[in-house]
Amino acid sequence: MCGWGRVSWTRSIAFAALVAVTGLAIMWLAQPGFLLVLWCLYPLLSALPQELIFRSLFLHRYAGLFPGEAQAHLM
Repeated sequence: MCGWGRVSWTRSIAFAALVAVTGLAIMWLAQPGFLLVLWCLYPLLSALPQELIFRSLFLHRYAGLFPGEAQAHLM
């Protein structure tokens, strides 16, 4: 078997869950308020600016591949 067939999805999901729970527990024990601040501010201070900046750069770079502006914005 090769490629994705070799991946044990059950083990991968279990490992991801273990890492997530451990990370959240460490953060919560270290500074509980900081975790709440992260959850509230991350979308506004990181995800939204990245989307606005990189979408415009992407559309500028690959504008020639789209027949019209409407098709480019459907992505």
